[in-house]
Amino acid sequence: MEIPSLLLYAASWVTITGGIWLLFERAEVVVTPETKAAISRWLRNLDPTTAFPNWPATFAAVFDRIFGERHLSSRCFWRSCAASFISVVIVTLFWAALRPHQFAKFVKDANYIFLVLIFVAAVYLNFIPDYLSLLESRYIIRLMSKTHSMIRVLAYFAFDLVVSAAIILGAFITWLAPYLFLSDEPLFNSFLSVLLHLLLLSSLSEGLPSFGICFYSTFFTSVWVWLYASSGLVVRLGQYLGISLRGLKMILDIDKKPLRSMGLVAMLLVTLVYVVAAPFVL
Repeated sequence: MEIPSLLLYAASWVTITGGIWLLFERAEVVVTPETKAAISRWLRNLDPTTAFPNWPATFAAVFDRIFGERHLSSRCFWRSCAASFISVVIVTLFWAALRPHQFAKFVKDANYIFLVLIFVAAVYLNFIPDYLSLLESRYIIRLMSKTHSMIRVLAYFAFDLVVSAAIILGAFITWLAPYLFLSDEPLFNSFLSVLLHLLLLSSLSEGLPSFGICFYSTFFTSVWVWLYASSGLVVRLGQYLGISLRGLKMILDIDKKPLRSMGLVAMLLVTLVYVVAAPFVL
């Protein structure tokens, strides 16, 4: 029996908002008091002309506390794998809501051997590329933390997206090389077909999950950066416009729990995106 798309869409929303909550809540626990104080000062700064003064520096500190300061370590690798797994689950649920017939066919045809092959593909297309992408993102975030220029921050972020995409596309090309070369179509046409299916989050053939799941889940760190920055700016904007109702202050404890407050705002932003996108997706 096919699971309703709306239910799968709701499940993806619950998973991503729950993941955001856990991420920001965990960050709240592990960051140092000095980092918390710096984040609180940023959120309390009501001068709209200083929107990008130090948030990359505080994000870099949060990033290091979550994944560890040493990238080449078992702690960083396994935490990167955990982040990749959560990202894959979220995108898989979104794929299931977007392509319910493909998802139903995949569930119906799945068996033990097939699932083992899927796991091997996930290791090659997610765990390893995502770990490399995380290393690149760590470097970019540190560069961001050394500048106060909004233009440079946006340029660094764009560079991060491009490099992350290049890493995962490189993994896909090597993984799908036999398929591309053995296809009856010209090599370039085969590559375009694979790329189109990947971007549209569609399966290459019935019974297979979409490779777009691995592709989009790679941008976990980039999405986290945007959520961190946008949620912080929304809180700052609320402060600047005088939106400081007593009930809101009880929920958003900017002084004692700034990251938790930003996490709640990030959940709200994602919820708004889901609501707006629902008519187009379902």
